[in-house]
Amino acid sequence: MAMWKIIVKPIETPHAWEMLFRDGGFVAIGFPGRDDDVSVKRFRDQIQIGDWVLAHLPKTVSGTAHLAVGLGKVTGPHNEGPPAPGEKWNGQFMRRRAVEWVRKGSWVMPPSVRASNYRRTVVKLTPAQERDVLCDCRITL
Repeated sequence: MAMWKIIVKPIETPHAWEMLFRDGGFVAIGFPGRDDDVSVKRFRDQIQIGDWVLAHLPKTVSGTAHLAVGLGKVTGPHNEGPPAPGEKWNGQFMRRRAVEWVRKGSWVMPPSVRASNYRRTVVKLTPAQERDVLCDCRITL
């Protein structure tokens, strides 16, 4: 199991996060035509079913650089392209993974996670950061 911090920037509004990702049961990133981007490679090739994702909004959307909006477990493989029938989707977020969200809302991320490289879209957290997030969210494994 690994935990990944993923910036979700849905149409520059936190409400789109709720409608598209949280209620739709997935996490997604864009980067159309940028298959060599390090975040795309991590999202596509390294995240596995059973891994955790910590979704957070960028400062430009939330007003704070440390605002988490969802914590969940990856339940499906990487999907790219048009959505499945009935799937909520915005075309610019073409790279998706199904997620079962176990915590929703908004909260300030733990200090150890705030200190990590938050400018990358997809970042693998250290085991210590994973423990901090799970403890902060009162989740036991």
